[in-house]
This record gives sequence, C-alpha cells and structure tokens, in this order.
Amino acid sequence: METRNNIIASCANRGNISSVASHTYSWDDADRLTKFDNSTGTDNDAVYAYLPGSGMRYKRTQGATVEYYVYDGDNVVASYAANGTLNARYVTPGLDDNLSETRGGSTYYYMQDGLGSVRNLVDADEATQNVYDYYAFGNALGTETTGVASPYRYTARDYESGGILNMHYYRNRYYLPSIGIFASRDAMWADIHRGWGYVGNRPTYYVDPYGLGPVGDFFDWLAGFFGGGDDAGPDVPTAPVVPGNGQTENADGTTCPGEDLPFGGLPGDEVFNGMGRRSPDPDEVPDAGGGLGVPAPVGQPAIPEAAWETLRHLKGHNWSPPRDYKGGEPFRNDADHPSLPKDGKFKEYDIHRHVRGVDRGNHRLVRDINTNRVWYTPDHYTTFYEMIP
Repeated sequence: METRNNIIASCANRGNISSVASHTYSWDDADRLTKFDNSTGTDNDAVYAYLPGSGMRYKRTQGATVEYYVYDGDNVVASYAANGTLNARYVTPGLDDNLSETRGGSTYYYMQDGLGSVRNLVDADEATQNVYDYYAFGNALGTETTGVASPYRYTARDYESGGILNMHYYRNRYYLPSIGIFASRDAMWADIHRGWGYVGNRPTYYVDPYGLGPVGDFFDWLAGFFGGGDDAGPDVPTAPVVPGNGQTENADGTTCPGEDLPFGGLPGDEVFNGMGRRSPDPDEVPDAGGGLGVPAPVGQPAIPEAAWETLRHLKGHNWSPPRDYKGGEPFRNDADHPSLPKDGKFKEYDIHRHVRGVDRGNHRLVRDINTNRVWYTPDHYTTFYEMIP
C-alpha cells in the first residue's frame, strides 16, 4: 500500500485506488469499479454493473435511485428507471458527439468546445439552462449553472454527481479530474510501470473516450510522425499531475511485488513509441502470468492480465475475438521460431481493443489451430511464451 496526497493505492486491489480523502472504491476481478462509498460512512453510495466481458456500464444504483442504460454501439441512447420509465433519450451521431437529450418531454441541445467538453445546454427556445467551465484536467472552474439534469460534461463524458468525488466515466475506467489520474490501471499498460495517467498530461490536446489511451488530431499526429505538424504524440509524464498542487514527487522503488503504484516515476531507460506507449523490455519481470502481483518464473517476463482475459474470451466464444478487437488472421512463422511447432498452423489476435488513431502496440496472442496451444508475444513476434493455465 502507498499513500500520497490522501490517495491510497492498494496492492490487494492490483494497484487500483482504494480511497481518496476517506472516499472508498471497490473493484471486481476485472478491475471494474463495483462500489463507491463516500466519506460520510454510509455504505453503497453508488453501485455499478457492467455488460459481460466488457467495461460498458449498464446499471447504476445511487441511494434509492436505479438507472439502466441502453447503447447504440458505444454511445448511450436512452436511460430508464427501475420501473421501466424513460428518463432520457440522447442523440449522439458520432462517438461522444453529443447533440441533444430529451427529458420530461423537452429537448435540450449541447454546446461543445473544441475538445468536445459540454459548455452549455440550451432549450428549444435557445435559452441557456446549464453552464459549465473547467480547469485543464476537467475540474469544475467556478460555479456551475444546472437547470436541467444532464450527465455529460468534460470531454463529453458521463459525470458522476450527487456527492461522489467528481468522477467521469470513460467506458472502461473512471477518471478523477481533481487529481488528474484514473482510479484504476489501464489494461493496455497492465504489464509495465505506468497506467493511471490521463492523456500523457496533455489534457488540452488529447481525449481518451475509452479510457485506454490518448486520441488527438490523427492527421496532425501523422504529420508530426513524419517530421511536421504540431505534435508527434503525447508527452509521457514521469508522474501524474495533481492540479493546484504541482507535480507529485517520484517514489523510489516499488511497494507492490514487481509493480509501481500510481505515484512512482518512470525508469530513465524506458522507450516509448509514437503514441506515447512504452515498448516492453523483454528482460523485465514485473509479475506472473495468471494475475498481477505474483513473481514470474525466473527469466520469463509477465504475461499481462489483458492477455489472459482475451484468451478466456477466445476459448469461450469458439476463438472469435472480442468486439472491436482485431484477430483471427493467419500468422506465418517465416522466422521458424524455435518456440513454435514447425508443423503448426497459426492465427494471431490482439489483446487490446482497437481504437482509431491509437497504436495497436506490440502485444499479440498466437494460436496453433491444430492443437489450440496459445503463445503470448510481447514484442511483435520476436519472442514467444506459451500460456499454460
């Protein structure tokens, strides 16, 4: 366990935040937030339920209020009360491209800034009902005007109100703008030292609609990658920023077996690719294959939990990849790698959801379709480690 600025991250929670200023968080085995208790000492101030095998939330219970969500793709199109009464309908043509909500027989329209954050909510007569302003990391700036109940705020994401510690729901994780970090580790960073930071500390340039990695202006990033444009990808911080308190200190060493908690710095010899993700070090041994926090066998790097979760899905769905994951394409063992059977016939799978504009990374699963043996490769088919449950 490590404590910094009244934030407690627990090894028992696999590095997910356990409490902030007496507000406590509970997690399931898939690192999804299941319960929030505020500092008053009451229990189950908010309880969450998710679609199977997904971070997509379909139910939220806050006190005596229960709300169910209906999705069209990755956007919520309606919410209902426990008795089946329609609470609101939403029109969202693109991802987080909020246009309007209809509630109580009236329709209201979102006014968004260049980052996608909602600044005003106006009615059909063009009268302003809600007004929002934000600091760079999403904390409320000044006093908000809220005439109509509406969930969407900073970067067009769902805002948790009603005494909850200013959280925003980013589909796979919850973001705490008051301290500038996510409350849980990013599955795409699960086998390395950093995974709580928000968009590489570039909140005025990037957004993170899935809670899995920064997304900005793809064409400008592409120009930057080839030496032009404004930016070649987000800067990767050495520690999360706490707005108003400056940057936290770097922690020396680690406190959980083989992994840092959110407050530690990055080793100086790490290598990052163009979208700000770290290329894994084959010699690093952060934790074991079956779950985080257990030492891995000597000489073998960790197999991240995301790989095991993907494998469980594949086995349970006739080797079909999860939604929005790339996979099932033939893999040719042209290098005749000694870890793979010479007579094998292989297919490859990503272990992370594919997000447009975000680098897919180097992690893959490779399956021999003759025997259904599966290998994990952390470095894009250079080394292979068989996954044996």
